[in-house]
Parts: sequence; structure tokens; C-alpha cells
Amino acid sequence: MSHSPLLNLPGPSAELLDDIGAAIGAARAFVADFAPELTVVFSPDHYNGFFYRLMPPFCIATGASGVGDYGSHLGPLDVPAQTALDCAAAVLDAGVDVAISTGIDVDHGTTQPLQELFGDATSVPVIPVFINSVATPLGPIARSRALGAAIGTYLAGLDRRVLLLASGGLSHDPPVPTLATAPEAALPRIVDGAPMGPEGRAARQRQVMTAAAEFAAGTGSCRPLNPDWDTALLDLLDTGDLAAVDGWTNDRIAAEADVARATFFRHFESKEFAVAEGITAMWIAAITDAVRRQPPELSAMAALAGACHELAVGFEGIADQIADVERQTRESLSLRAWTLLCYLSFETAIAETIAPRLPDLTVDDPRPRMIGALAMAAFRISLDDWLRDGGSLPDRISRAVTCMTLSPT
Repeated sequence: MSHSPLLNLPGPSAELLDDIGAAIGAARAFVADFAPELTVVFSPDHYNGFFYRLMPPFCIATGASGVGDYGSHLGPLDVPAQTALDCAAAVLDAGVDVAISTGIDVDHGTTQPLQELFGDATSVPVIPVFINSVATPLGPIARSRALGAAIGTYLAGLDRRVLLLASGGLSHDPPVPTLATAPEAALPRIVDGAPMGPEGRAARQRQVMTAAAEFAAGTGSCRPLNPDWDTALLDLLDTGDLAAVDGWTNDRIAAEADVARATFFRHFESKEFAVAEGITAMWIAAITDAVRRQPPELSAMAALAGACHELAVGFEGIADQIADVERQTRESLSLRAWTLLCYLSFETAIAETIAPRLPDLTVDDPRPRMIGALAMAAFRISLDDWLRDGGSLPDRISRAVTCMTLSPT
């Protein structure tokens, strides 16, 4: 769930606030229906609880108190200390170095989502888990995933309904200083945690509002949002393939955020690369035409198998290009997401072409889409196995497609 200091400040339009309110309302309804007995919040800090003089990559709190910034909760949270301590011990046993704190100060990044979802940040017991997302250098992405996996394993052993809440944002560039970029006047605060009184917080709030207004007007120094990158990340999360992020670096993420979907074809040196990836309309036309050429008496699955056998032979001559493009694609989040979208286009085209061969077809019949998805799954699995183990790509595709014909149509 996103957090924003602007949520409780003047500036956003009523229409935008209505959209945000509707999304939060849907999340609130989900949480109310789930009725969690414990909430674990993964969140950053904006130099309110952690400072450069001692900046752990991760910290599990056995006690916490809200600082009340931007109208958020002020005061202690209900942290089950022993459960939090047991969780930290389990994470350490899993090989993930994590700090513990008996009393951290948490800001709106932790408390605002709790208030929005529960009405009060103290409504349910909560374990705050701090992840440094501001003070560079940042920890490796793989360690963040390992932290989440270790905590998840521990929580799975509890006989309680546990809500996991990730508080943050997608592609945005908040006006938060680092040690390398901070003006001298800010160093006492971000390094040593110099106290910030009401006047200091008011000044900081004005700075954030000014930065937001400049950003909205296109005159600020913050980097623009990248909805394509955001969608790509969410699509990747939907696949459940979280191990894919283990090789990511923070520098790479910063660079990836600048790669828009419109720049996709700049990554290919020839049309053959795009054709081999199965992205262009030429290949969609090829597979649908091949299906239509199959004898009319063949069943839907048999016709699809025949078409795939026919086309698979053509992959032999462009095997090197396919391998090169696949490796480039798997190293780029934006390109991975684009490929997923292309697979969906293939599934839709196959479904529409194969539907007339299905008996007793109804308007809401799932069989055409299932066959399209199965065909692309066979291709993806064949491609994965071929890249890992070698051999003949056409043979692998043919064997995978033959397996599909075992299903009745």
C-alpha cells in the first residue's frame, strides 16, 4: 500500500482524492473481512527513526512509537514484544542479518497505512519491520527478498490470522536527501538525528508541498513517474517468480526506471530478433494461418498441434537470435513485462482462431482461452528447458505440444 505525506495536506484535486479514497476503501473492506489478529508492516523511514550514524539495512521492532508527522499517529503502537523478538530470532536463524530495537520511532510510512486501513494505528497488534529505502548505499534486493521469505516462514507457524502490509511506493523520486546530496544544514538531522521541533517539521512540510507542486507543474527536479515500469513490476509480482529479482541491483533499478515500453525495439538490432521472440504481427499471423490450414476434420487440439509442429521447424534457423534475445529480455524488467503482454496477445489470437473447431461452443466458454494459454505455456516451458539444457528447440516444442493432444477436446 502506498503512503504519501500529501494525503492529509491541501493540494490534490477532489477527483484525485475520490479515486484514492475508493482504492483505499476497497483495501479497507478486504482487511475488515480478513479480520487480522496481527499485522506486520514493512516500511521505510524518512530520517525520523534511523540516521546515518547507525543505519541498519533491516530492523524488527519489539516496541515502536509514531512521531506524528504529516498528521499521522502520534504515540506508542501496540507491538507484541515477545512475538517480534521470536520473529527476529527466526530470521537470524534463517541466515538473514537483522537488527532489533526495543523502541524505534516510526513515521507516516508506517502509521499512515494502519490508520487508513483500521481507522486507528493501535487497533490491532503490529510488528514494524524497517527496510532502509532512503539512506544510500541501499542493501541488495536479494537480501530484502530473503528477509521477507524468512519472516513469512516464521509467521506461517503462528496460529493467527496475520496481515502482511508493504508500505511504500512504486516509481517516484521523493525529495529526501542522502549523505551525498544533503545541504550542510540538513546533515545534523540525517546523520545524528538532531531534534526537529514544531517549526522544523512545519518547514519540512512546506518543502514537501512545494516540491509536489513543482513536480505536478513539470518544473521540479524530481524524476518523473514511470507507469510502464510500475506495471512491469506488478506483472512480475503476479507471476510469483520472486526469485527473478535476486540478480537485481539498485543501480539497475534506477536505470530500468528510465526504460519505457516505447523504447522496446531499440534493444533489438534486427527484425529477425523481434520475429524470433514472437512479438511482431507476422508471427501472430503465422500461427493463426497455420491453424486455419489444418484439415477441417481435426479437433481443436489436433489442429493446434499440427500448426505448432509446422512452425517449430522454422525456429532451427534462428535459434541463435532467439537465445540472444531471451537472455536480454530476462535481464530487463521492462522487456520481461513486454514479453508477457506479447504472450497474452498470442493467447488471444490462438483462442479466436481455434474456437470454431470446438463443439457446443458458448459465449462464456473458457475452452478457447485455456487452449491458447496452454499453447503458450508449452512454448515457454520448451524455451526454458532449451536455454537451460540445450538440444533442439523444435523437438522440445513438438514434444510439449504433443502432450497437449492427450487432453480431450
